[in-house]
Formats: sequence, C-alpha cells, structure tokens
Amino acid sequence: MLSLHAVLPDVADSETRSLTSLKEYDGCPAGTYIFTEFYCEDLSCNCNRVMIKVYRTRPFDANDPGEEVATISYAMSDSKDSYWNTVAEDMENPFQDTFHKQASYADEVMYMWLAQCEADPDYHDRLSRHHKAFRRELKKNPHILNGIESMEKREAKAKRLPSVPKPFSRKEMKQRDRQRQKFVQLQRGSR
Repeated sequence: MLSLHAVLPDVADSETRSLTSLKEYDGCPAGTYIFTEFYCEDLSCNCNRVMIKVYRTRPFDANDPGEEVATISYAMSDSKDSYWNTVAEDMENPFQDTFHKQASYADEVMYMWLAQCEADPDYHDRLSRHHKAFRRELKKNPHILNGIESMEKREAKAKRLPSVPKPFSRKEMKQRDRQRQKFVQLQRGSR
C-alpha cells in the first residue's frame, strides 16, 4: 500500500478528509483527525480497496507531528477479480486493520469516519476517483515506485501530513455532532 500523498501530493493536500474536535467526544480525545488514504501500488492487483490511516494532532499545536491512532480497511466496490470478491465475502466492510497500530479508542475513530461517510455520500465517490487517478498516475509514471525501498520508507512518507484545515465553527461542530450522534444511534441499534 502506498499513500495518495506519495503519488498525487497536490490532490492529497487539497482533498484529504479531516475532522477537528475541540473537546473529547465519545472517547476520542480532542484534536484534529486526518484521514490519509493508501492504495495498492501493484497494478496487476484488482483489490479495489483503500486503507485509511488516521492520524491525530493535538489542537492548536503546530509542532505536533501527529500520531497514528487507527487504520481502517474499506472495499469501495466489487472487484473485477473473483479472488478478491471471495475474500470480501468473508470480511466486514469496513474493518479495523489489526496489522497496524490501533489506539484504545480506534473503534470510536472508525465510527467517526463512518459518520463522515454517511453525512457526505460524495466521499465514497471521491475515494473511488482517487483510486483511479492513483492507478492512472502509476501506469503513466512507473518510476514513482523506484525510490520506494521498504515499508519503513512508505510509513515515513505517510507521516508527512497534509496541511491542517481551519477548525470548524461552533455551529458547524454542533451540526456535525448531531449528525454523528444520529449515526451512532443507528449503528448501535443495528447490532
């Protein structure tokens, strides 16, 4: 998996999803949560998945590099590959990728991400668009992969976080809180 930022930095800088909470909310500490996208760099693979690595920075601390708090794996649609469709049948979608770091509040972070998906149906389309652009760019410029030697190097690139957007106003935060509460209630009711 390779970060969108490593392949399409301008797109990642302008379209990376984030959420800022000025106070603790449902077990998630205050901070800005940055939802970075990773896609499969193997052009022969048709997994059609995105891995969302979530980084949290402390509020109003420009020197905070952020810490990884959750990794979410999400299948955007049925794959063209029958193998991946069979694999997907046996897995929840989305799910926390336990091969990666998960904070004690990773469940809450995933619900926060799901609430964003529910509140903005175009977000799914954006992920699909990013996936296609990512693969197109790798086909056009395969040399991008030449400089990537190891997972450690990939992780280092991923940690270069895009610029953090301006925090939401209190009115926007209240509106988002209501949307999230509604979504969480729906999720808890369906368990």
